[in-house]
Amino acid sequence: MKEVIGKYVITTDTKDLTNLLNFLTKYNVSAYNYKLSYLNGKISIRIKISNNVFLSIQGLTINSAESIISYVSDSKYFIEFDNVKPDENIIKFLNNLNFPASSEFHVLNNNTIICYIEGYRCKINKIEILKALARDFRKIKALFPPLNLGYLSTENVLCEIGLKANGIRNSKILEQCKICEINNDGSVKIDNFIIKQGKIYNAGKEITRKEFYSIYT
Repeated sequence: MKEVIGKYVITTDTKDLTNLLNFLTKYNVSAYNYKLSYLNGKISIRIKISNNVFLSIQGLTINSAESIISYVSDSKYFIEFDNVKPDENIIKFLNNLNFPASSEFHVLNNNTIICYIEGYRCKINKIEILKALARDFRKIKALFPPLNLGYLSTENVLCEIGLKANGIRNSKILEQCKICEINNDGSVKIDNFIIKQGKIYNAGKEITRKEFYSIYT
């Protein structure tokens, strides 16, 4: 059922909303679109914390929700913290990076950040990789079309993305190779191999992906 109380539209399965209303009042919660749910004693709500910063609380008890409410500085990018306490250090770190203004970042409670940057989607769990991504993003955009990159695991993001854009998604290769460079045409030079448009060449001869992987795995 739905209850309209003040500025909130609440989807709930109970008439006793005392604890919920006390929570909303105590923290002066500004719910996104004023919609929230309170089912089986658990709250789901998106809260605007500051300019461009949101906290998504999904399926938490009120006590658990209270433990992660924290007001932080404004962000120049859209950032959503998903069931995790907003972190001022992450806000400041991102504010010092140069990404397109439309970029979005979702911070999860396993230290993963999901990034949406002009059609590119990736996950990172080391904040230093974000710095490398910002540094190289202009070149990445010029060389490779937007794609879902999965996890980025190294600070050598240009080569890692170059490999993934060519269908090579085993990032351990970067840990084992001696040389990895991106040419101006978007091809990847990795040790004695050239990878271009999804094909792998050794001394000008095309080889199979299985043969290539056997060198590094």
